Amino acid sequence: MKKAFSLILAIVMVIGLLVPGVSAAENDEFNVVVSIEGLTLGQGIYVKPTSYTLNQINELVGQK
Repeated sequence: MKKAFSLILAIVMVIGLLVPGVSAAENDEFNVVVSIEGLTLGQGIYVKPTSYTLNQINELVGQK
């Protein structure tokens, strides 16, 4: 499950890098909401929707 979570975060960050023309001031924060569910398989929600800031994502993946 930790590998899947890391993979999803990596994909979100790569997509964020590919979006051209988007810039933010240093004090602007944005959030990414991550959730993992298996409802179509009848298994429920694995990770509840959780909002993360860029700093929190960097801490989760071990970057400073």
